[in-house]
Formats: sequence, C-alpha cells, structure tokens
Amino acid sequence: DRLTSLILTNNRIKQLDDLSDTLPNVENIFLMNNKIADLKEVAKLGSCTKLQRLVLVNNLVTELPNYRINVIARIPSLRILDFNKITQYERKLA
Repeated sequence: DRLTSLILTNNRIKQLDDLSDTLPNVENIFLMNNKIADLKEVAKLGSCTKLQRLVLVNNLVTELPNYRINVIARIPSLRILDFNKITQYERKLA
C-alpha cells in the first residue's frame, strides 16, 4: 500500500497489469529496457491516479508515431515522461 516506486528495468516485460488496486499510491514506474510494444499496455497505467513519473526508454512503444502525446492522453496524472517534463503544449495536444 505504501509503495510509491517500481523499478522494473531490464525484465523483458511485454504486458502490464492495471496496478491501481494493488499499488494505489504508485508515483514512479521505471520500465526501461523491456519489450513493451503496444500503447494498449501503457494505457493500463492510466488508472494509477497518483502516477507522476513514467520511464519507457528502450521499449518498442517509444518508436510509435505520436508516442508521447498518446501516453500523456492516456495517463493524465503524469508530470514527467522518459525523464522529460510534460509541457503545457503537449498536454493541450493530448
């Protein structure tokens, strides 16, 4: 319940679960160097209402067109994506 950060780097993760019930207070999720390729998987994190920082560097999903805008739209609570602050302009586009 009190866990606020998940570091899941280098784990060959392809799919994600809805973490809102099991980790309601998660604020930071680091998923660098995994195998996430689909925005639908990332969208599952949208139910984590306290999620502020998400890192998906070195996942196939980051190569999709409009990746950043799509992730920002799906996870409204995010403030930082891939170590870069989300701008007002990006939020408006999302």
